[in-house]
Amino acid sequence: MPAPAKKGGNGCLKAFIIVAIILVVLGAGTFAVFAVFVNKAVNTVTDSIDAQQKVENQTGIKSNPLGFNSKNPPQKDISAENMTCTTDSSGSMKASGTVTNHSSKNSVYVITISFRRNGTEVGAGSDFLPSVGAGETANWTANSAVEADGTFTCRIVEIDRLDVGSLTPPTTK
Repeated sequence: MPAPAKKGGNGCLKAFIIVAIILVVLGAGTFAVFAVFVNKAVNTVTDSIDAQQKVENQTGIKSNPLGFNSKNPPQKDISAENMTCTTDSSGSMKASGTVTNHSSKNSVYVITISFRRNGTEVGAGSDFLPSVGAGETANWTANSAVEADGTFTCRIVEIDRLDVGSLTPPTTK
């Protein structure tokens, strides 16, 4: 009588190959989904940077990327035409104007001014507005520590707007 045929153990090998194929397919799928999300995030950031650069080129006013809103840029909240350049009581250069919060949130503003004589910056100043409500208008004044020795001009070089809520630490009760 012939000896019974031995089984080669191919069942375990087949199961291992099937599991390996499933893991490779799942891994590739997970990688593809992750790549799509990363690509979308990169495109969103790139679009925001492009929009910010476009607004900065149009207005000549910079802004912090953290507070930039492409639909409602902070540069549109301030008017260079309504700015006044004068001197303060001590004879130092001073600029003042208004800012209108066109965002939907209570916001903090930092406005930076360049004081110039014959096209060259001779001083700088800034103002910090800790809370301007949505839709509200506030006055700002930026002083330079430099005395106005002759005529000078003022130029808004940067406006930063941040949501007050993003700056407030969470409270615990």
